[in-house]
Amino acid sequence: METEKEGVPRPQFISCIKWVRRGIPKENPDKVELTANELKRIIDKTKGDLEAVEDNEDEEVDEASERMEEDEESVDDIVKKYGLDDYDNEDEAGASGSGIGFGNLVCFASSKDDPLLDTASQYSDDIEDEEDVRVRPSDNFLVTGHVDGDCSSLDIYVYNPEEGSEYVHHDITLGFTPLALDWLSLGQSEDSVRNAVAVGGMSEEIQIWDLDVMNAIEPVLTLGDVKQGQRTKKKKKAKKMTRCSGHMEPVLSLAWNSILKTALASGSVDNSLFVWDLETGQPAIGIPDFADKIQTLHWHPEESQLLLTGSCDGYVKVVDGRDIDSVRSWEFYGEEVERAIWNHSSTHQFFVCTDKGKVHSCDVRQKKPLWSLACMESTSGLALSPAGIGCLAVGGKDGILKVLDVSSTSPTLVQETQVKIGTILCLEFCPDDPLTIAAGGDNRCHPLRILDLRSFPQVEERFSSRISSAGLAL
Repeated sequence: METEKEGVPRPQFISCIKWVRRGIPKENPDKVELTANELKRIIDKTKGDLEAVEDNEDEEVDEASERMEEDEESVDDIVKKYGLDDYDNEDEAGASGSGIGFGNLVCFASSKDDPLLDTASQYSDDIEDEEDVRVRPSDNFLVTGHVDGDCSSLDIYVYNPEEGSEYVHHDITLGFTPLALDWLSLGQSEDSVRNAVAVGGMSEEIQIWDLDVMNAIEPVLTLGDVKQGQRTKKKKKAKKMTRCSGHMEPVLSLAWNSILKTALASGSVDNSLFVWDLETGQPAIGIPDFADKIQTLHWHPEESQLLLTGSCDGYVKVVDGRDIDSVRSWEFYGEEVERAIWNHSSTHQFFVCTDKGKVHSCDVRQKKPLWSLACMESTSGLALSPAGIGCLAVGGKDGILKVLDVSSTSPTLVQETQVKIGTILCLEFCPDDPLTIAAGGDNRCHPLRILDLRSFPQVEERFSSRISSAGLAL
């Protein structure tokens, strides 16, 4: 376990969040049971990946790595040492006492068969565990990118306001710091929806995980060839890097196209933007003309070919996938673009927030913003209620959440509240509840909070009539 060094607490924060609609998660998620052959395959793959990384270090490190590799145990030695070949032969290992496999630790196939255990109590506990695992039709999943010191994970919460429940249903261990999430379905029809999430971060790869599988060891799909990227980066004399296999540096932004369901866009620290074909796992389009890190992406809600992008050089661009040379851009001088999202209530408009604490509303038919508002010192979270009621939430460095009414030609501040999660790093409204929002921050003790904005009288008074007129639940 990591300990705090020299009085400096280890960091803990929620870097990104994503809701999953009710009714999509499986009622009874699948559970992975690792076999000996699968464990051996993972050892093989891990060893191969480590060797590939070592081969791409500097020459001095390579020499030291080669000396260390001479002393490493081979995969066959590992299999022999831990008796993985005899993993399934529990009876033989138990009888001889010579095996060291996991089978020696189990005397009964089920704990209910063990006479030394209180089976009635155990059975009751099993029922309670099953109830915790079962996902109800009224439950939402909330996926969070969680960093706790050197450990990173996807924590999948169950949220049900009617029952007052909010707890971690299961988690997925990651080998890198997550920075971007988006939900997606790997199925090609409404009857074959596969509940999955794409995650990018401090890695050149993009991983896609099945959210309906507990205890998963590997993603169902990995986009990008890390080994190829490392080999290319090592060629210091090369003037141009070949990106045919994917990104060369960390991934900062992801966006799944809910209309063209095989398309996933990704933006990186290396200034590259790709649109991936999820059927082949390869980049379908590489989009040029970016001069800085791409921090935010959002597909148009109705026109599947239009991609909204924002980068650290202060530019927001709308790229047309049918003609990647057709790019419209807006520059916010001296500001880094943190988030850019389409206004689904008026689909020729979009909102932008920047590191200077400003929020801008723009129209694709006009070069200048419709309006600009100085909200706070620095903004990093921006979310629009999915109900089309003009409710925009903004958060940033000061930890204050501001709720704006953006339904007219000028914004109105409706509510502001201290969320008490440190810096607000990410915000997202629940897709099934127009005034429930999740916020992630960097407070060590409480980095996540789910807020029902109806608890603020000003918010309820402003937006409740619009929700009712839209035929939505209050």
